[in-house]
Amino acid sequence: MRLCRPAVCLAGILALAGCQGHRVPSAGPVRSAGSDRVDLILHRLCAVVPPGSCRQYHLVTSAVPNASMDAHGNLTLSTGLLQLARTDDLLAFAIAHEFSHAVLRHPARLRRAGWLQLIASAAVAWAAHEASGSRSDAALAGGGFFLSSALLGTLPLMRRMESEADQMARDILRRAGFDTGAGAEFWKVYASARPHRPRPRWLSAHPSDAARIRSLTPASEVP
Repeated sequence: MRLCRPAVCLAGILALAGCQGHRVPSAGPVRSAGSDRVDLILHRLCAVVPPGSCRQYHLVTSAVPNASMDAHGNLTLSTGLLQLARTDDLLAFAIAHEFSHAVLRHPARLRRAGWLQLIASAAVAWAAHEASGSRSDAALAGGGFFLSSALLGTLPLMRRMESEADQMARDILRRAGFDTGAGAEFWKVYASARPHRPRPRWLSAHPSDAARIRSLTPASEVP
């Protein structure tokens, strides 16, 4: 799921939250019209994911289609996502995608990468200061290393994680009895629901919609 714009991704790369979490899911204090639908989908998904992956979920009122998990494994879904995912198969894929990030321990990997990036950037800044005695040189060197490592290391890592989560989500759908073709269909629907905003691949934390659709489409169905 798209959670941030490139600039925000770069600025917040070290503040990425973990998402680890078989408790019966609940919708929180206020239930909406979509809660029963989510309950039924989660009942099937939670039966096939590792214990601890399913905790509480919350519905938030927002026209933006989005899903996320916090550091405690609690799932948040927007009402916009429920509207976008017209069928239960599509919504199940979006939820399974978030579960996959947790099962694959992606947040922990990103935290480790973030700390290594911070330490390495500080070391470069220190070395530059020792060499020149200039704080501005140190800041430029440290900042340049941080930006370069984000573009060449962290963002590609995040794109790989998104692709891994897509593939695992498809397997979760299969084991839960949902349509495994829902992944490709979800990204088609998602792409058609928002304005087309071309951006360089290297500036994005997510694969392109077209690439995700191709990776989730069976070879026999690829034109």
